[in-house]
Amino acid sequence: MTVKIFTIFIVTNALLEIEMDLKKIKEEARRTALEKKYPYRIVFLSRISPYVTYLFAKTSVTPNQLTLLGFVFAMLGAISLSGPRPLDWIVGWLLLQVYLILDCCDGELARIKGMETRFGVFIDNFLHPISNALVVIGVGVGCYQAYNSPSMLFLTAATSAVTVALSLSRSNMLLLARNCGLPTESKGRHPLLWLFLSPGGFFHPILLLALAEISIPMAPFRMIYIPSVLVSGIGRLMIRVVSFYRGLGDASN
Repeated sequence: MTVKIFTIFIVTNALLEIEMDLKKIKEEARRTALEKKYPYRIVFLSRISPYVTYLFAKTSVTPNQLTLLGFVFAMLGAISLSGPRPLDWIVGWLLLQVYLILDCCDGELARIKGMETRFGVFIDNFLHPISNALVVIGVGVGCYQAYNSPSMLFLTAATSAVTVALSLSRSNMLLLARNCGLPTESKGRHPLLWLFLSPGGFFHPILLLALAEISIPMAPFRMIYIPSVLVSGIGRLMIRVVSFYRGLGDASN
């Protein structure tokens, strides 16, 4: 009887400890998601990442190793996207969801374990542009294979360059702007609208165009993706550059 009570006590304490650790990670995930202001991360990713982070927190895995693991899934997603079938895009999108979750987990793990370093921030910012470019390249190669369109490769090269520039502007230019005390957050963005537009989200064009082409196999819906990303990317990049230099001019006055 005494042994049974002692066993119940140990198990109960262990469960309480797990619950407390998990609650701490959930709070950290929620705080970071709200700080980043990505609706898809707030609504979906931050609800899953704490459980993954908790599992890794009990191991010797470091945040930088988790960042590299996420990059591996980004590469696998890009490889899948390079396939000619719409189903390849759906599998690629699913692999990118794993990448996005791990991209949340590395920061959570670093803060929970007290292992935040400048090198970790550098690796994270260094791999983001590469991951984004790989996704674009994978999509472009997939369209080339599916539709045998050589012009798609030229558009893909231009789009990947614009994508890298956008990622660098976000991780470097805007960080510099914040250090200068300049306003960098856009105002008036409707959260529900942005949930549709969030990178990698449930309504991402990669998923929607693949599902549309499965429904109507003869219609080349996926051809739309690269040109639309190129046009919108150039527009967004121009807005960021103009806003940045306008902000610098206002700060110097």
